[in-house]
Amino acid sequence: MELKEHIQPHAVLIPVPLQGHINPFTHLAMKLASKGFTITFVNTESTHQRIAKAQSLKDDDNPFSHAEESGLDIRYARISDGFPLSFDRRANASQFMIGLTHVFQAHVDDFIENLVLSKPNPPVSCIITDSFHVWGSTIAKKYNLVNVSFWTEPATVLTVFYNTDLLKRNSHFGRHDKYDDTISYIPGIQAIKPEDLPSYCQDADPNETKYVFKCIEDAQKADIVIGNTVQELESSTILALQEQQPFYAIGPICPTNFIKKTISTNLLPATDYTNWLNNKQDGTVLYISFGSLVNLSKQDILEIAQGILISKVSFIWVLRHNILVSGERNILPLGFEEETAGRGLVVPWCSQLAILSHPSVRGFLTHCGWNSILESIWCKVPMVCFPVSGDQLTNRKLVVDDWRIGVNLCTRGLIRRELIEHLQPHAVLVPLPLQGHITPFTHLAMKLASKGFTITFVNTESTHQQIAKAHDAFPLSFDWSANASQFVEGLIHVFQAHVDDFIENLVLSKPNPPISCIIADSFHVWGSTISKKYNLVNVSFWTEPATVLTAYYHMDLLKSNGHFGCHDKCEDTIRYIPGVQAIEPTDLPSYLQDADPSTVMHRFVFKCLEDAQKADFVISNTVQELESSPISALQEKQPFYAIGPLFPTSFTKRTISTNLLPVSDYTNWLNSKQDGTVLYISFGSLANLSKQDILEIAQAILISKVSFIWVLRHNILGSEERNILPLGFEEETAGRGLVVPWCSQLAVLSHPAVGGFLTHCGWNSILESIWCKVPMVCFPILTDQFTSRKLVVDDWRIGRKEVAAENIGRKMSKSDELRKNIEKTKMILQKALSDEGSSEKNLTQFIEDMKNKILQK
Repeated sequence: MELKEHIQPHAVLIPVPLQGHINPFTHLAMKLASKGFTITFVNTESTHQRIAKAQSLKDDDNPFSHAEESGLDIRYARISDGFPLSFDRRANASQFMIGLTHVFQAHVDDFIENLVLSKPNPPVSCIITDSFHVWGSTIAKKYNLVNVSFWTEPATVLTVFYNTDLLKRNSHFGRHDKYDDTISYIPGIQAIKPEDLPSYCQDADPNETKYVFKCIEDAQKADIVIGNTVQELESSTILALQEQQPFYAIGPICPTNFIKKTISTNLLPATDYTNWLNNKQDGTVLYISFGSLVNLSKQDILEIAQGILISKVSFIWVLRHNILVSGERNILPLGFEEETAGRGLVVPWCSQLAILSHPSVRGFLTHCGWNSILESIWCKVPMVCFPVSGDQLTNRKLVVDDWRIGVNLCTRGLIRRELIEHLQPHAVLVPLPLQGHITPFTHLAMKLASKGFTITFVNTESTHQQIAKAHDAFPLSFDWSANASQFVEGLIHVFQAHVDDFIENLVLSKPNPPISCIIADSFHVWGSTISKKYNLVNVSFWTEPATVLTAYYHMDLLKSNGHFGCHDKCEDTIRYIPGVQAIEPTDLPSYLQDADPSTVMHRFVFKCLEDAQKADFVISNTVQELESSPISALQEKQPFYAIGPLFPTSFTKRTISTNLLPVSDYTNWLNSKQDGTVLYISFGSLANLSKQDILEIAQAILISKVSFIWVLRHNILGSEERNILPLGFEEETAGRGLVVPWCSQLAVLSHPAVGGFLTHCGWNSILESIWCKVPMVCFPILTDQFTSRKLVVDDWRIGRKEVAAENIGRKMSKSDELRKNIEKTKMILQKALSDEGSSEKNLTQFIEDMKNKILQK
C-alpha cells in the first residue's frame, strides 16, 4: 500500500490527430497531471503546425507551457505521422487512414523506444492511446507498459461495437432493409433501432469499416479502458462493458471554468464573438456548428439557411471553409448574409465553449459529436440534432429519445418547428384593476402556465395581490369607486409610466426565460407603446363578448348611419355591422348610445379600443360556436382567438382566489333548500343601482315569496348610504332569504339549490351561469351589459329580459325551455374546452402563432 502511494505514474498520451479527439486528450492530460501524473503529450508534426498557426505560436513553442508554469508536469513531443507536411490529409482521408494503420505505428514505436532509453524521471509506466489507434496493445506489450485505451465517445457506442457478432448473427449488420425492427439483444441497451446504430454498423464501406473494427479489436486487449462519459447517464451500458474488461467512466472531461482556459487545442483560428452576443437578449440566439470534421451536402446548407430566413431567429453559424467535400466556398443563398445582417453571424470557427456558455444562447443545432453534446449539457443549452455519420446517429438517440434534452431535425422547415415547440415564452400579464378583469386574467395565467409559459402577473398595489406589483399612481387610501373619473384619468396618463418602469427593470434583470410578450387588458391604453419600446409581442386580452368588440370596431358605420349617440332612432334595427345580423340601438354598448362622447369614460374606452387594434394578437374570453359570425368579422381585421370560457372547471378545487372583497361560505344555508328553488341576485363588483332599483327588486322578492341570496355590496348605490332596504324586509324574508355583502359566485351558482340568477349581465357572470346551467333574469345597467343581454335573451334564449316585480317567481317556476336551452349551451362550452374543442385548438394556434412572432422579434 505504501509503495502504491509513492508511485508517480508517467503516462504517454497519444490522441488521434483530429480536433474532436485532441480536445478530450488535452483535458485528460490536465486532469491526470493535477493528480500527480507526469504526462508526455504526443501530437503529430502536422497537428502541431496547425495549432501553432491557429494560436500564433512559434514553431518551438509548447502549447502546455501555461500548465507547466502552474506546476503541472506535462511534457510535449511531436512525431511524424508518416506523411509530408504538405500532404492534404483531409482531401485524402482514405489514404491517410491506411497510413495511420500501417505507417504511424512505426513512428510511435520509434518515439517510445527513444523515450524509454532516455530514462526519464519518473520512468514511463503506461501508454494512454486513443481507442481509434490500432497498435496500442502491441506497443504497450513491447515496452512492458500498462495499456490504457481512452474511449472518447459514449459507452453505448462501444457496447454496440463490442457486440457486432450479435448484429451479424441477427442480420442487422450493414442492412438497410430491416429498419422497422427494434434491436433488444445488445447487453446493456434496452432497445435500439437499426437506424440508430453507428454508421459503421449500417454501411458496408470496406475501408472505414475495416479500420474502425481493427481499432475496436485492439481496444478489447487493453488493460484498462477509460471513457469520457458519466456513470449515471449510461449505467446499463457501462455495467455491460465492465463485464468484459475494466472500464471507468471519468467524464465529462472538459474545463469547468471556460473563460479561464489556458490550454487551447483549436486547430483553426478562433475569434471572440462575446461583444456581439452581449448585444442579444438572453436566450434568443441559435448556435449552429457541425464540428471540425463533418461534411454536409450543398442541399443541407441551403435547407438550414432557408430555415433561418423563415424563422427570423438570431444565430451564430460556424461554416468551415471545407464543410463541403468539393471545397466550394460560395455556398450560401444569394443575399443571405445581407438579409440576416444584425441578427446573425456566419463565422469560419469559434471557441464553442465560449459561445455555449453565453446567456444569450438558447439552442444548439449540432451534428451530435460527443464533445459537443457534453459541452451543451454542461452549459444547459437544448439541442436540435442533425447527425451525419459515425457515432452521431447513436448519440442522437441518447439526446432525443433517452435523456429528452434535444429534438430531431430531419427535413426542410423543421428548424423553425423544433424551435417553436421548445421555445418557452415569458408573458407579462397586466389586467385592469377591477374584479371582473382580474378574475379572467388569473385563469388565463393558470392556463398559459399549464402550457409551458412563464408568467409574470402584475397587479396594482391597491389590489394587494403579491405576485408582482406595479404602482397605479394613487395612494392606497384612495377610493377609486367614489372617484371613478379621477381614477380613469390616472389610468390614461400616469399608470403607463409605472408599467414602463416595471417592464424596464424586469428586462434589465435578465430573467430566465427572457420576457417575450406582454398580455395587456384591452382596456389599457398603452399596450402597443410599451410592447414596441421593449420589442415584445403585443397581445390584447378582450374580456367581453366578441359582439361588443365588433360594434366598437365599427363606430364609423354607426356614425355615418346616424346611430352613434342617438336616442331618437331607437325604433330602427341595425343590420350593417359586419358579423352582427341584427341589433337594436338599445342593445349597443352604453358608450355607443350616449349622446355625449366627450366624458372621461368615453375618451378612455375609445382610446383603449384604438390601441387594441394595434395589437399583434387579440385573445378573447368567448367561444367560437357562441359568436361565430362576429368572430369571423374580427378575424378579417386582425388575428383574433376565442379561447374561453376562462375559469376553473372544478370549482370546489380552486386554489387561486381573485376576490377583492371578503367571502363567506353559504353552503350550509343552501343545503337546507330544495333543488332549483333559490334565486341568486348579484350585480357584480362595479355596477351601481339607484335606490329605486333596490326597492323594486325588494318588492318583487316580497311578492313572489321566492327563496333568495342577494349580494348587496356596501357601495352599490355609489355612496356610503347603508340602510337601503325597505323597513322590515330582512325580518319578513327571514328563513327564505339571505342578504350578504359578497360571496363566491361560482360556489353559489354551482349549488343545486339555485334555480335562477338575477344578473346585471356582466360577461363573467353570464359564462359562469351557463356553465352551472342556471337560467338568467337580465337587469343590464351599463357598458357591454346591454349587448350581453341581447345575446342571452334574443340569440341563445337562455334568459329573460327584466320583468315586472310580481313575475319573478313565475319565471322561476316556468322555465323548462330556458333550462333545455342552457343545457345545450353548457354543452357547447364543455365541447369547446375539450382536447379537440374549438377553444383548445384556438389556444394552441395562438401559442404557435405567438412563438412564431417571438422568433421574428
